[in-house]
Amino acid sequence: MATARNFYPEAVAVTKTVTFTYINGQLTVVNPAITMGATDQIVFSNSANSTASIQLVFSTNPPVPNPPYTPPGPAILNYPTNPIAPGGSTGNLSPLVSNGAVNYTVQVNGSQVGDIYAIQVGNGPLFVAINGATYYPQTAVVPTGGYIEFYTLDGNTYGIGWGAGVANPFPGLTQAKPLPSAAPYQNQPPNNPNTYTFSLSPNLVLGGGGGTVKTTQTT
Repeated sequence: MATARNFYPEAVAVTKTVTFTYINGQLTVVNPAITMGATDQIVFSNSANSTASIQLVFSTNPPVPNPPYTPPGPAILNYPTNPIAPGGSTGNLSPLVSNGAVNYTVQVNGSQVGDIYAIQVGNGPLFVAINGATYYPQTAVVPTGGYIEFYTLDGNTYGIGWGAGVANPFPGLTQAKPLPSAAPYQNQPPNNPNTYTFSLSPNLVLGGGGGTVKTTQTT
């Protein structure tokens, strides 16, 4: 008697759209944080109601403040380099990696408008690099349920302290370590969109009060 074979459906690719609307100096965005799989696609659109073209500006991941620090990993997308006119879009973009993350901002006429936005492919993570009393990026944005990894460039290990009375939004992330000892940690419930501050020890408080990690509602 023949043995029945099990067939598993293939993962269905999803196209996700980030839509920006810029009117009278105010920027609104639909889907400020995106999580996507390696086979998914993403489209950036500028609403037909917008009153100006927008320019998307993407950071590097891992961040690279200056040579000779660790070089950046591969870009996670073929980032759009041209301004997007009202009513325009980038068309469908596919991830270039299975796992990666990036933050980006929006500019109008060379000035940043709106907030910092996030994309995570697979399990990311988004990297935060520590070098003595400086850190990159100063504000890191992670989708709710997303991954972040702190690592040091100066060879030291620092303790990470979160704001008073605030539960660690990334359970287990208590130290920033040099590579390859650093590891990614996931944002865990309650993981509502929030803003968290952190400081490093011993005797190292960055930026006059610590860095910032924002968790942003994701689609």
